[in-house]
Amino acid sequence: MELKKARQYFFRTARPFLSLLLTAAGVCLFAQSGAAEINNMDKPWSVGTYYGVFTPRNFGESLWRMPGDTESNQFQAITVSRKFAHWPDKHLSAELEGIAAYHWGKHEQGRQTYPEFVISVNLRYHNFPWDRYLNTSLAVGEGISYAGKPPVREKQKDGETRRLLNYLMAELSFEAPFDSRLEMFYRIHHRSGVFKLFSKGGSNFYCMGLRYHFTATGRNSEKHQGQ
Repeated sequence: MELKKARQYFFRTARPFLSLLLTAAGVCLFAQSGAAEINNMDKPWSVGTYYGVFTPRNFGESLWRMPGDTESNQFQAITVSRKFAHWPDKHLSAELEGIAAYHWGKHEQGRQTYPEFVISVNLRYHNFPWDRYLNTSLAVGEGISYAGKPPVREKQKDGETRRLLNYLMAELSFEAPFDSRLEMFYRIHHRSGVFKLFSKGGSNFYCMGLRYHFTATGRNSEKHQGQ
């Protein structure tokens, strides 16, 4: 019986992550044909996608105690970000990120689906001792999250919630060894009432995703052609 429960838990939680890994492999193989060694610090724009699964743990427990309990509430997100500051001597950069997500899943009274929109400012640290083997960055982000409907699971967990809450994230990312334009990342996606400043409600999601860095060169190309 315990083995059966373990199998069900594995396939419920791991299947989306395995799908994401297979997608990552396909993207990486496609990109490898034209890949060049490019430092993504020179690529200020990025687009990405990530999958998240709900955990009833609070932010601190989600961050430091893994793996954690998960439930059948999940989302898929797309993200666009732009670096707007870089401090090479401190190995830091800052970026503005926009996120659009679609949530689906179960709760005690049934099911709920809703969109979520986030805007955040992220601070990223780029210098780790093992970067020559696996280029790594660590980021924290702070912003605002707006849900299309009041999330029922947040209300069940905390007694109340609102559509508009504070957003907080922590992320660890790794560059693809053959092409630094590609990254895989793990993140905690957190909605919070900030000690009742917004509300009592909140939620946490374990997330995994892919990101692609690029430069918007259209304007520069037009300038060079004009010269």
